[in-house]
Amino acid sequence: MAKQDTNMRALKGLVIGMGVLIAVGLTVVVVTIAMRLTGPESAEETAAPAGGSGMTPRPASAAGTQAFGDLNLDMAASCRIVDAVPSGGTLAIRLDGPSQDGCDQLVVVDPVAGQVLGRIRPGGKREDAQ
Repeated sequence: MAKQDTNMRALKGLVIGMGVLIAVGLTVVVVTIAMRLTGPESAEETAAPAGGSGMTPRPASAAGTQAFGDLNLDMAASCRIVDAVPSGGTLAIRLDGPSQDGCDQLVVVDPVAGQVLGRIRPGGKREDAQ
């Protein structure tokens, strides 16, 4: 009988210990989610995985900015957007298509202001070339 009481106490201790571990784990998960939802944007960019972009798309109202409307990239109808990569508050948009239509270029955009900052096109002569 004494051995059964000892086993029962050990079992109760294990059950209580596991219950405490579950409660602590759940608390950590809830606090982590709350911190990520209310934390600054810089923390999100720092915590981004190596292959990730570091920017999470959010509605304009959530980002603290207003929508800027339409942004015209001034590209030919034959051009198509093949990639868009956010970097340091800008967005690099890679265009592809027929070279004669000027499609082979990279357009750098400020997504907050809704402005094209510049274009990078291949070709042409470098000024310092001999």
